[in-house]
Amino acid sequence: MAICLPATLQAVDKADVPRLIKQLGDKDVVLRRQAAELLSRLGPDAKPATDALMKALRDNDAFVVRFAAKAIGGIGPDAKQAIPTLATLLRHGSTEISDAAAEALGQMGPDAVEPLIAALKENDIYVKQQAVRALRKLGPDAAPAVPELIESYKGLPMRPGLVRRNVNAAELRIAIVQTFGEIGPGAKAAVLVLRETLNDQQVRDRGLRKAIDQAIRKIERPARAKPGKVA
Repeated sequence: MAICLPATLQAVDKADVPRLIKQLGDKDVVLRRQAAELLSRLGPDAKPATDALMKALRDNDAFVVRFAAKAIGGIGPDAKQAIPTLATLLRHGSTEISDAAAEALGQMGPDAVEPLIAALKENDIYVKQQAVRALRKLGPDAAPAVPELIESYKGLPMRPGLVRRNVNAAELRIAIVQTFGEIGPGAKAAVLVLRETLNDQQVRDRGLRKAIDQAIRKIERPARAKPGKVA
């Protein structure tokens, strides 16, 4: 009877994973949705369901795909075989699916960086935004993406405008700057272009200037002394 209850009313733990794997392949979309949502709550405990969740990423139901991506993100680098499919979903027509894919890629560790660099190189500003979102979540692991992030930053028009799915170029520029900050010292190569923006008197976007100041401080922060060593 418990399997028929709405997912929001069910408690779930790793002992349920075998049942949920089977349920994820059910013909009934309601049961597949429930299984995907429940697996998304388990974090790393959902690892045995990785193969089933990867298959669910190709489901014809958006809810199943979205929560399968969320579940894979919760598993993290142990589900890195899903990275290519998640990267493809960045371009999905459903914003919810694309968002879930970006969130998941941001939990996949260094192996996700190269596909995200490839996404940054696309002309589609929406895809760029999703790649930046994932890279920001990766933090210092995203350091190899700094050169392409710089190119993306320099390539954005200074005039704000809605380009696709309400993506604002000015907001994306700030997101890239914030990503440099999250990468930290590994984004040192970005400091020159950021300072150039600060020195440009025609750039009056206060939000951008504030983000740049904060990012530079994070990038140039002194390295913390290791325990037991004199700073």
